[in-house]
Amino acid sequence: MLLFGTGIVEATGSEPLQYQWQESSDNGETFVDIPYTNDNSHSLKVRKENNGKLVRCVVSNEYGSVVSNAAKLTIYYSPEFTASLGNETINSGEKATFTLPIAQGNPYGAEVIWQVSKDDGKTFADVTKADGTFSLDSKVVDGKEKWSTTFTTCATNISFNGYMYRCTVKKAENADYVGTWVSEKATLTVIRNCAVDGHIFDEGTIISEPTCIDKGVKRFNCSECSQYKDEPINPLGHDWKEATCTAPKTCKRCQATEGEPIEHSFGDYISDENGHWKQCSECGTDSQKELHAYKWNTEGGEYWQECTICGYETKKSTILKISINGTDETCPLGDYEFTFALPEGCTDVTAGFRFAGDGTELAFTAKDDLYTAKVSASDLESGTMTVYASAKLKDGFVITGEKEVTVLENHVGGTATCTEKAKCKFCNKEYGDLDPTNHTGKPVWDFDSKEHEKKYDCCGEVTIERESHEWNAGECTECGYKCTHSGGKATCTKKATCDICGSEYGDIDPNNHGKLTHIDKVDATHDKEGNIEYWYCEECGKYFGDKDSTKEIQKADTITDKLKDTPSDDKKDNSKPDKPKNDSSEIKADSSTADKPKSEQKNPQTGSGSGMSLWLAMLLISGGTAMGIKKKHKK
Repeated sequence: MLLFGTGIVEATGSEPLQYQWQESSDNGETFVDIPYTNDNSHSLKVRKENNGKLVRCVVSNEYGSVVSNAAKLTIYYSPEFTASLGNETINSGEKATFTLPIAQGNPYGAEVIWQVSKDDGKTFADVTKADGTFSLDSKVVDGKEKWSTTFTTCATNISFNGYMYRCTVKKAENADYVGTWVSEKATLTVIRNCAVDGHIFDEGTIISEPTCIDKGVKRFNCSECSQYKDEPINPLGHDWKEATCTAPKTCKRCQATEGEPIEHSFGDYISDENGHWKQCSECGTDSQKELHAYKWNTEGGEYWQECTICGYETKKSTILKISINGTDETCPLGDYEFTFALPEGCTDVTAGFRFAGDGTELAFTAKDDLYTAKVSASDLESGTMTVYASAKLKDGFVITGEKEVTVLENHVGGTATCTEKAKCKFCNKEYGDLDPTNHTGKPVWDFDSKEHEKKYDCCGEVTIERESHEWNAGECTECGYKCTHSGGKATCTKKATCDICGSEYGDIDPNNHGKLTHIDKVDATHDKEGNIEYWYCEECGKYFGDKDSTKEIQKADTITDKLKDTPSDDKKDNSKPDKPKNDSSEIKADSSTADKPKSEQKNPQTGSGSGMSLWLAMLLISGGTAMGIKKKHKK
């Protein structure tokens, strides 16, 4: 019988048997010996040129020889491009042609598609009728069929410049053979043709300037050829400057004049922040120039100055109110302090207070335009007090501000806690008693590995007396303490049990077998199997060959076979069936396994990444190779 990837032949007959492998390259017409193939097996090389060869084996001994059936070697290989794709350069309006020879693969047949890239080779797409046409042709040269594919673009223009083209060949129609092969890419260079692509005119150059009354000329040159075009520029027209008291109407460009000068024309007062005057609207001559005579005006929360002669008004400004900052209430046992801020540059600053009638001025301090004044506790009395301030701005306008304050009869505000008395919100002095129910902290747990207690972290008041943990899965359900676990011992099937919380923790110990049973050795007999001495773990179900359970064995290893009778030398066991005369097999191999020894071969693969798949098929009729050899006996 002959098998593939590695060919193997089996034959029966008197020893010794000689083997000689042969191959045929002419479809079996002739066979030649393969050197150094004198074994019952032969590893076949997978090469493209060996496709279609026949292989057989001749087995012989001193009585004769037999020949196995021949096996045919079929190799699948990909089509390929046999030349490079060249770049093309054409003029705009012409068509470009790309031709590429192709060698067919096995199995025969391939699908050819041309592709184009319009983004400098970043992406390619199959060509359409709008891109051009392609064909796949063949012809016989020197008795061999030669294939080639040709792609011709449509009529081009300058937009085709830089397009890239390539050809792809897809797999033949065969389930065991896949792949797509892509040629090199070729670049199309298109030389511009103004007759096809149009002229590219520059921005133009004025060759004759227009005037107020005459046209000019502007010339545009094509950057690709010698063509140009001229276009007229309309006359500019006069750019008149109006007549003044000293000159008639005059063109600013050509100085042409029209009409006569006009007389001075003085109108209303013209004014700015420095004064007012009258001016000729024609020639700009000034008259009656003098300073403003101001008065203060206020209205709608704004103030400004107005000239009593020309009516000029300064910019209106918001009337500022001095904002006095201080508490709305105060106790009579401490000083009352207030502050106020003023714009930069204020003068004539005053501050004071009053209960009724005229006020009393106060001394104050100033730092970075923030002023601070203080009413002494000795001047305070229960009732309503008004504090005030005033100042003059840079422009001379006086601003004021005041605030009413209620003077209480005693301390007020603040909150007593479990650790501190209340503090007056005005003088910040303590008064009253502690409030044991107003805690500033929060209840927190105090725990160790076995017990816990809950108390306030401000005054230490206990809310839950010390008690033992309530365990659930290693965590206290009340305080959340997580047990760190200790004690207990893991076995081959169970984790250790914590002595503190009773939960399992850690990993199992595969070497600690808690229930290890010793089995004595039992000798086998002719009628019954025996067993070796061994140990069996009832928890994990494993068998061991030593009492320390370090040598694991299988159950089958513990059994010893029955004792067998010694057969007679002149007896022959005829119970075994004869080998079948006929057998056949088919084995597929690929280029990745054909050269390896049997121990390293794997199942055949399809769709090899190398682009080539191999199928080997060999059939051997063992009955055809059986040798009938008889030995002659002397009479």
